Formats: sequence, structure tokens, C-alpha cells
Amino acid sequence: MARFAVPVQELKAQRRSSEHKVQRAHKKILQARASTSTPSLADRLYALPGELRNHIFAFLLVQPVKWDLEHNPDCPRRTSDEDLTPQIPGRNYVQPINCATSVGGYWRRWRRDTTHGMEPWTSPWRSQWAPVQRNPYICSTCYDDRVRPTFDPVPRARSLPCLCARRQNLQVLLVCRQWYEEGAYVFYTRNTFAFEDSGTFLAFSANVTPYWKRLITKLSLAAWILDDVPYESAADHLEPKAQLSPIWSTLRTYPSLSTLEQAGTFLNHHPSVDAMLKLGLRNLRRLCFVREPPKPKTPVWNWHRGTPTIWPQLAKRELVVGGFAEEVARAIKGQRQKRLKGPVGRCAKGSGLAETRDRRGVT
Repeated sequence: MARFAVPVQELKAQRRSSEHKVQRAHKKILQARASTSTPSLADRLYALPGELRNHIFAFLLVQPVKWDLEHNPDCPRRTSDEDLTPQIPGRNYVQPINCATSVGGYWRRWRRDTTHGMEPWTSPWRSQWAPVQRNPYICSTCYDDRVRPTFDPVPRARSLPCLCARRQNLQVLLVCRQWYEEGAYVFYTRNTFAFEDSGTFLAFSANVTPYWKRLITKLSLAAWILDDVPYESAADHLEPKAQLSPIWSTLRTYPSLSTLEQAGTFLNHHPSVDAMLKLGLRNLRRLCFVREPPKPKTPVWNWHRGTPTIWPQLAKRELVVGGFAEEVARAIKGQRQKRLKGPVGRCAKGSGLAETRDRRGVT
């Protein structure tokens, strides 16, 4: 047995040396490829400092508040006030009256229509980032309104005249995990999230995760007016109290909120004022109330003139300065007992909104 021990040990030593040679050769090949191959765009991006990468993501993902956005050059709403909301075609699609969720007399017709090759209608305006529709036999409108679980709401713009305000370049967040983390940080910290009614704001707050919600710093809340008919009181002019009350408690769930813009119409609503006085958002650096200018009387012959901005009334919003608005702003920030001496401040024009600031940063 002793005479066979030496060849076995030599064989093991030769095997180990050959493995080391293969590893060294493979390492040299990788080094040669690394030295000769040109770096990709991702490699060049990762080589930049973090501040420059955030600046690049800001160009892609950050846009002004949607009230100040304009229509695209090819949008018909620039020259016409026609309704662009997509309508369900009459052929090859199951009509809502025949939908599987319909309670009318034709609620069973969807079986016949689908058997004959008709498909439930999916709105082209439905967000491509919305959760996948789980029931293929219901149109997207009925699914979002009736079937979607209450714990999984999807915010939908109530006054959306076109798709020019839709956010762009969100697909860059799907490239990789690092792009998602860095891009989402810029997206949530630098954008101003604006909402035209309470339902959209509450649905957004319910969908965004707590991790990203704590990064949101700017909000703009408009008041949804039921219609233009004059009412006896502001309570009749706005949404019901049951829909407005959750707004103020939801604002407390944004710990990093530093800029808040609210409709001045809330100041005429007594329950809303009582709720705002108890907010105590001490992290706010800028808080203001805005109002829409009076609507001009448009001649009948000029009804189809169109506007360059998507929301023309909100694009021309004006700041409510001094008086009761200032006292409510102080109360929201926890400074109710402090009073401002002298002039309220000075006005400066910027991004379509007259901003007013004083030395103490009240508004």
C-alpha cells in the first residue's frame, strides 16, 4: 500500500495545480475583456456622483404642478373645447347596459355577446400602471366603479379633459432596483402632487406605500365645486362633509410635508375650518390659500376657442393674502397665538402663482 500512496498524492497535487492554472487563465481573460470592452450607458451613469444622477432623474421624472401644465402642441383642446373623453364603440364591444354587472333586463346578454366574439371595453384612458383587471368579462369602467375591492382603490382624475397631464418616463423606474430606488426618491421628494377633489387625494393616499409617503413634501388640494349654480351657503357649494372630513386627518400621515397649497374655498366651509385649526402641522415651511379668478363671460360664438393650459382657472389662481387666511395658516402650523406686525409681505411672481412670504415664513 505504501508504494501506491505516492502516485495518488502526486495526482492530487497535479489536479490542484491544473485547477489553479484554469482559474488564472480565466481571470486573465476577464481582465482582458474588461480592459478592451467599452463601458455601457449604465456603467457611465453609475460612475457619476449621486447628486448628478439625481439631477438626471429629475429631468425625466419631475414636472411642474399639473395646474400650470399646458396642452401638447397637437392637442385639439388648444383650439377647441370639445369633449375628448373616449366613448365606447357601438360594434364589436359589449355595451355597459349588457355588462355582466348590469342589473337591467339585459344582464344576461353579455354571455351571448362574448360567445359571438365581442369583447368587454377597456378605456384607453385607464392608467397603464393601474392594477390588472381580474375579471375579463366586465368593462374597465364597471370594474373600477363596482367590482374593485374597496381596499384597492385607484385614483382617477375627476376633471381630466385630455391626457396631456399624464406623467412621462415612468418606465425608467422598471429598469432595475437601483434605478427604481434612486428615481423614486427624486420622484416623490421633488414633485408637487395636486388633487382636484377629496376622492382622488384619499385614493392616492391609500395606494402609496408608507415608505414613499414619508418622502412626499409638496401637496396641492383644490376644492371640487359641484356646479356653477349659486348656492345659499358654502356647505352646499362644496362636497358633502363626509367626503371632506377625511382630508384633514390624512394630511397628518405625511410626516415630511413642507409645502401645502389649499383652495381658499375651504375657508368658507365651517367644518373644514374647525378641522384645519386642529391640524398642527409644525413641519410646514410654506402654507398658502389660493382662489380662482372670476370666470369671464364667453360669447356664444366663441365657445370653442380652447385654452393653452389644461386647467385654465387653476392656472390663473391667486394667493389669498392676510386676514382670516393668515390666521388659519398660523393655526395649521401651530402658531395661532403669534400675530404679524406691519405689512403681510411682498409678492413675487413665479410659475404662474403669486407667492407671498415674510421674514418668519408664515405663508
